[in-house]
Order: sequence, then C-alpha cells, then structure tokens
Amino acid sequence: MIYTADELNNADRDELIGIILSLQKNIARMTQNQELILEQIAILRGQRFGRHSEKMNVIDGQMSLFLTNRKPQPANRAHRQKNRILRKLSSAGKRSRKGNVKTT
Repeated sequence: MIYTADELNNADRDELIGIILSLQKNIARMTQNQELILEQIAILRGQRFGRHSEKMNVIDGQMSLFLTNRKPQPANRAHRQKNRILRKLSSAGKRSRKGNVKTT
C-alpha cells in the first residue's frame, strides 16, 4: 500500500512501526531476489560467452586464418602443382620466343 504524507503524519506510533517492519521485510526479500538474479546472469554469461563457447570445429578441407602445423590439404597441393606447371609453360614459351626473334 502506498501512503500519502498526510496519512503518515496522522498514523499512530504502532502503525508506523508496522509499516517500517513491513518495508524492511520487502527490502530484504528484494535484495535476496536481486542477488539470485545477478548470480543467474553471471552463470548465463559464462555459458554464453565463456571459454567453452570459443571452441572451433575444424571442417575437413576448410582454410584457416590461424597458423597451424597441419598438413596442406589436397586442394592446396593441386593449386601449387597447377602453378608450377603454369610457370614451366610460361618459361618454356619465353625460351621458344627467344629463338624466333630475328636480329638485324
């Protein structure tokens, strides 16, 4: 119940003591509830943003931005082999063109 200033001024001593005791009980109950809620929030934050949420699942063949000591994946080996072949063809083409150039 919400009391007005006039009601509190006109209340007798026993009534005021009862109101104060009731308010103290409410404050104690609310403080206990607040502590429980804060504890629950801390637990939920730990579950949501804690260490275990940062575990990474490695998918086979997926590239990683992190340095690792893993063997190159077959796709990477194929890419390097293709680049080697292209370099060989490119350098072979340059050599063959050098022979076709006429000097005057």
